[in-house]
Amino acid sequence: MTSNAATLTIVEETVPTVTITTQPQDVSIVAGRVVEFTVAATGVGTLSYQWETSTDGGATWKNTGFTGNKTETLTWTVTESHNGRKYRCVVSDANGSVTSDAATLTIVPEQATVTIITQPQDTSVVAGNVVEFTIEATGVGDLSYQWQTSTDGGTTWKDTGLTGNKTDRLYWTATDAHNGRQYRCVVSDANGSVTSEAATLTIVEEQLDTVEITADPETIEARPGFEIVFTVEATGSGELAYQWEVSSDNGATWTPAPFTSSMTDTLAFIASAEDFGKLYRCVVTDDNGSATSEAALLELIVRFELNDVTYYILNDDDVMIESYDGTLSSVVIPETVQGFTVVQVGPGAFEGNTVLTSIDLPDTITVIAQRAFAGCSSLSDMH
Repeated sequence: MTSNAATLTIVEETVPTVTITTQPQDVSIVAGRVVEFTVAATGVGTLSYQWETSTDGGATWKNTGFTGNKTETLTWTVTESHNGRKYRCVVSDANGSVTSDAATLTIVPEQATVTIITQPQDTSVVAGNVVEFTIEATGVGDLSYQWQTSTDGGTTWKDTGLTGNKTDRLYWTATDAHNGRQYRCVVSDANGSVTSEAATLTIVEEQLDTVEITADPETIEARPGFEIVFTVEATGSGELAYQWEVSSDNGATWTPAPFTSSMTDTLAFIASAEDFGKLYRCVVTDDNGSATSEAALLELIVRFELNDVTYYILNDDDVMIESYDGTLSSVVIPETVQGFTVVQVGPGAFEGNTVLTSIDLPDTITVIAQRAFAGCSSLSDMH
């Protein structure tokens, strides 16, 4: 038998004009959080999107019904069951379609993002005086605090009900019964919690000490090569003696400061790179005893603001534009600011600014990072 006849028609080749400009990226996230995959593309006319998912490593794919499955952004609240799944997007225009790269979703354990900056310190106090322990920490969102105490050298711990037990400052009037007890703080943020080091309270006999610190040294922000001047003011009996100390482990240990002015009320030196991030304090002594000032930090400047532009210091010579918070429609960026050469426009530096219409960038710019001008809907003139 002879089959029916089939006709072959030669047509002009149709080439898809869709181009993926931003591929979906792998994401690691804690279960219960909202995840987001995005794609960006260009093409002819209105683009259409269809997100797909694979549970077998990309061997087979099916359309997903998550929120935004037909837009450039796919989003939903993840569960453990989504671990390892892949997601991609088919983008179509009037001429054809293109499929994006596949991005993998990985579910990770919840981890705390709390960082303890200043640990509680061992304290000695006379019975009947107020004692305090403090802590400084950073994290995601609002932080919560719970101070704990141990009476057996840190073997067992229980929450304390002393004043400030749920704040960053624990204080109360000490008695002889508190001698030798340890105190620590559990700090929590949106992602988890971290426990501080333990600090020991020692009850001492009252001693005649007439030294009083009237002005503590203050934290200084600077760069290498700057002149640093820490000062302390104190009163006491007779002639006062001074000894500046430095700590490179956040106050755990102290050593005499290695500068020629370390035995005066003013510690002055030219900063080098290794001096930053350290704490500085002064022990002042008179005829009857001594007192120690509060510690001051020598902090390295990493960014500064000028004319509503925030610059991030990349090295000793160059800076990057980190952000712009002004309202001017026309902005001119100079080649140098405060002795630094402006070489980069950072990621998202001007993102979302709908007022900006014109910007002049210097010839020293070598990098314009991702999304530097995203969403600048009024920007039409760039030099």
